Amino acid sequence: MRYLTAAEKAQELTTWLVACADMPCDVSAWSDERGFPDPPMIPWCEKINRLEGICTVQSCGGHRRTDGSIVSGHLWLRLSREVSERFDQTALGFAAQPGIEQVSRLYAPWGAEVAAVVFAAGDRTRLNRSMRVVLRYLRGIATSGRCRSIPSPGTRCRVRQTSVSCS
Repeated sequence: MRYLTAAEKAQELTTWLVACADMPCDVSAWSDERGFPDPPMIPWCEKINRLEGICTVQSCGGHRRTDGSIVSGHLWLRLSREVSERFDQTALGFAAQPGIEQVSRLYAPWGAEVAAVVFAAGDRTRLNRSMRVVLRYLRGIATSGRCRSIPSPGTRCRVRQTSVSCS
């Protein structure tokens, strides 16, 4: 299905809980790339997954490679039809937020649509700063509020509890 359904979200959350429970004790917080949940991302994904119409399907808190380079963090999100529409209307403004490096859509061959977000990360400070922006934005589009028009790339959206106001 193109959009997230309640049944799919329940299945994804079950998979997430199993992955977290089965995670080896030796998974490093900042340098591991073995496919396990990144410990610094777990609380952020839990907060995002509590939002109606949004579910994380992949995440990475960024990593520092052995050569010193930093891999950006990313999120792949499945969205309900309603949240997806609000995402489309406000994605340009979201992409212009501090710490957000790229916002895009991915389309799977089986018809699923994924919202992909790449953000500044690699250490706890950068990750937390970027994820506060991501969470604030997602809370805004998960509620009934939305921007009155599609924001331009230079627009900053400030999300309040039930609405998104753009300037």
